[in-house]
Amino acid sequence: VDSYFDETGIQYNVLRVPMGGVDFSLREYTYDDVASDFNLTNFELKHEDIEWKIPFIQAALKKSTKQIKFFASAWTAPPWMKTNNDYRGNGTLIGEPGGLYYQTWADYYLKFFQAYKAQAGVNFWGVTAQNEPTDGGLYKFSFNCMGFTPESQAAFIVKNLGPTLEKNGFGDINIMILDDQRLFLAGWPQRVFAYSPDASKYIAGIAVHWYMDFVSFYYNIL
Repeated sequence: VDSYFDETGIQYNVLRVPMGGVDFSLREYTYDDVASDFNLTNFELKHEDIEWKIPFIQAALKKSTKQIKFFASAWTAPPWMKTNNDYRGNGTLIGEPGGLYYQTWADYYLKFFQAYKAQAGVNFWGVTAQNEPTDGGLYKFSFNCMGFTPESQAAFIVKNLGPTLEKNGFGDINIMILDDQRLFLAGWPQRVFAYSPDASKYIAGIAVHWYMDFVSFYYNIL
């Protein structure tokens, strides 16, 4: 905490908060693993949030003299919402954007923001529509993931996520697209914004990773 947030350290001012389990988690989980719970009545934060994430966030806030922006990202929906019924591997949300599963997934985002505000007083600055959406299109991908195309990501934001956050008092959260490797620029954003003129109403920016560009460069040198 001192190294990252104190005046004697590097004073990070953006903190990315995973929504549920990620590739570094000790187990696979989401906040509602009860099948067909479309009302999300079983949604709850887990001990990873209560015992680890939230105390760390509170320690960072106490230590930092700068404003910290909180940035959420999800690795996967609950398996029962997905075509492959798994946390991992190649799978997408069941159905089409605007439909029941996509809307339930948008409601899940809303529940997450409400829970963190209630438990820790955290107001999020931003969120991505999916961590590494291309991973969920890869056969037997090895860790938590879920697939989107640029068009399905745009449709989810326009038809479900954007309106859901807006009508429930969270419309000021900045929605980011891509959240994947830099090699997908600029094609991914072009296809997202070509999907609908309404995309620019909800989308605030583009989240980018750099790792695969580094790997490609490394192997080209070898």
